[in-house]
Amino acid sequence: MIRRLFWASVAAACAAAAAQTGRPPASYSRQVAPYLRQHCAPCHYGGQRQGGLSLESAAAMVKGGGRGPAIVPGRAQESLLVQLMEHRRQPHMPPIPGSRPLDTRLIRAWIDAGARTDAPPPSKPAGSQTLAPAPVRTQAVSDPRVTAVALSPDGRILAAGGWGVLRIYSLASGQLLATRGGHPGPVTRLEFSRVGVLLAAAGGAPGRSGEVRVWSVGHLVREGRSPQVHGPHILVGPGDSVQAAAFSPDGRRVAGASYDRLVYVWDLPRPGSVPAGARRPAAVLKDHTDSVFGVAFSPDGALIATCGADRTVKVWDARSCRRLYTLSESTGELNSVAFTSDGTRVAAGGADRMLRVWRVDRRGGSLAKAAFAHEGAILQVACTPDGRALLTSGQDGFVKRWDAATLAEQRAYPRQPDWPQSIAVSRDGRLLAVGRHDGGLMVYSAATGVLVREVARPPARSAGAAEPPATSSVPGTRKGDNRRMPRKNGPVTLQAASLASVSPAGFPWGQRVRLTLTGSLLSDATGVFFDDAAIQGTLVKPPDANRGIARVDVAAGPEARVGIHRVWLQTPHGVTGAAAFAVGAWPEVPQGEPNDTPGRAQPLALPCTVIGALDQPGDVDCFRIDARAGQEVVLEVVAQPIGSRLQPVLVVTGPDGATVAESRLQADRPDTLLGFRAQKDGAHVVCLRDYESAGGPDVHYRLNAGEFPVITRVFPLGVQAGRTARVQIRGWNLGGRDWAEVAVPARTSRGETVPVEPGGGASPALQ
Repeated sequence: MIRRLFWASVAAACAAAAAQTGRPPASYSRQVAPYLRQHCAPCHYGGQRQGGLSLESAAAMVKGGGRGPAIVPGRAQESLLVQLMEHRRQPHMPPIPGSRPLDTRLIRAWIDAGARTDAPPPSKPAGSQTLAPAPVRTQAVSDPRVTAVALSPDGRILAAGGWGVLRIYSLASGQLLATRGGHPGPVTRLEFSRVGVLLAAAGGAPGRSGEVRVWSVGHLVREGRSPQVHGPHILVGPGDSVQAAAFSPDGRRVAGASYDRLVYVWDLPRPGSVPAGARRPAAVLKDHTDSVFGVAFSPDGALIATCGADRTVKVWDARSCRRLYTLSESTGELNSVAFTSDGTRVAAGGADRMLRVWRVDRRGGSLAKAAFAHEGAILQVACTPDGRALLTSGQDGFVKRWDAATLAEQRAYPRQPDWPQSIAVSRDGRLLAVGRHDGGLMVYSAATGVLVREVARPPARSAGAAEPPATSSVPGTRKGDNRRMPRKNGPVTLQAASLASVSPAGFPWGQRVRLTLTGSLLSDATGVFFDDAAIQGTLVKPPDANRGIARVDVAAGPEARVGIHRVWLQTPHGVTGAAAFAVGAWPEVPQGEPNDTPGRAQPLALPCTVIGALDQPGDVDCFRIDARAGQEVVLEVVAQPIGSRLQPVLVVTGPDGATVAESRLQADRPDTLLGFRAQKDGAHVVCLRDYESAGGPDVHYRLNAGEFPVITRVFPLGVQAGRTARVQIRGWNLGGRDWAEVAVPARTSRGETVPVEPGGGASPALQ
């Protein structure tokens, strides 16, 4: 969001001010240290210091590692540790594909309070309570998460992987038949071989090493008797966790996709056999530029397909292990890849929420179909044995079935109360297994979606936890959804309040508006907090009948910062996460239809903020600006920071119809900033579209247009603390100035951002 005085960074990208939530400081010894150890021990505790970073003390975090300090006391928003945990910067932490951003409310509260340490907690008297700033879900010593599932070819065994453990169940009865521990980290993928009775379990120690454990599982399972489970024998070599593994159709090879950006192929001595001892890879496939998350063999064994965080699918010759070609249409990291049963198509999905299908052979591949599949990232893609349907699981809690040829949605299975981390379909196509983040393990009828068996339930709530109400909102329900989940007899899991969206998504400063906040367990909110003291809000009473809605009357004073802001709610169920909204400084104009062609362009009077949406797939919104020769106009689209899925592309044409300026998507900037200088007097047309032609009510935007100053580049990129220096600047509407004087306070932390103002005295246009 552009201010009248634009802030540019001399050290890195701009950073927002730390949120002032009003929550009490957290205890380092009681809360922060245990939470960090729980999530970060494999890579940053003991002898492990990935990236040179130790998290064993506050001093070590301030010292940091190879990328500088991990925390900046008093400024959680600028702290690298928080940015990695919230998946705002790469690499995401912890480094587990498909994992959700960690709940950083506790860490943020501690850092914003100064990152102070305290004495170890004294023994707590009976009946005493500790007030935490927000409830943070912790895991028991035995982690309940189901991270991988697989069904045996004979349809008798259901295998489920978790953190450090493999469990084998009878599919007929749901009885636990065998447990095998010793895995050094989470079991990321499971796959049975087509020939013989082998089970591959991918995993490893994140940040240290990766492996695939191969177990021999007796295929004759009698009711009440354990299967024959021998092994494991370990396939080694990767320098980081193996995220997926696949058997070749003949069972003689195993391919593994690793977080270390490589793909490993191991040979097995004979079909269906388990190699003795540790076995090194026979080949290593090198071409991905980031972590590899998915791998699959074609049904004839001639091709290998891989996908990863570099947003590509790569197809390899399975015999020579030579890369044949790359499919690069995806716009986000890819988590899973699968061949259809006839081997002519490859399907993949990931962070951009789109399911894509390519036609492939040895000569090349081409995109056949694409569809928005989920409201969150796609976690896994699978194909039914007959090749007619694809199955996907997503962060929105849904598992869906798609027509493989047309990508028409055929069925949405019952929504899960937590992430469906892994799915598997039986060889006859009748059953669908779903493993969840909360430990649930379900088997459904693939045709009807009816629950066939609940193999494992999430663990019961801890003793002494507060009893939830008789009904509770389903976590992650769609906006405005008022469905309820009735409380069943027996143990239940305590749910936390969550905040998903704000409507309207923005408003001008100096106005009083009513915001509608949607999420779950919000109607009994007791307080509202903003990240700017100049923004004040009051909860509207009486509360809404929908427990997922809270309304707040908000006023932004003249001192309020123009830009993206965040809001939190305090509820009896804890403090919610933040939701974003925008505060603007210019008159707001609703987008008017029809304006889908340059000839129907909507006229704009500068400066203004257009409030609009691309209503349907392929929609284009056009606006007319009557500019004079030499006039510099700046356009900014604000979308993704306020919850839109728009990937904006702007094109500006002059009075003669020639293109004057065009924007491009940038990986480090979710929205679009574009400036242009009019070469002649006359009407200039601005056309806005989505990069992937998306449309719908959730493809909304705020378009700022005006003659405001903006700095787009600075050089040099850094200034020593305690010094004053001149830096070169480039941008629009800078009054002819090409330099700025920057004074950096002596106590400025390494890597901290500072504002840049044009030098030579501020003209009225730059005030």
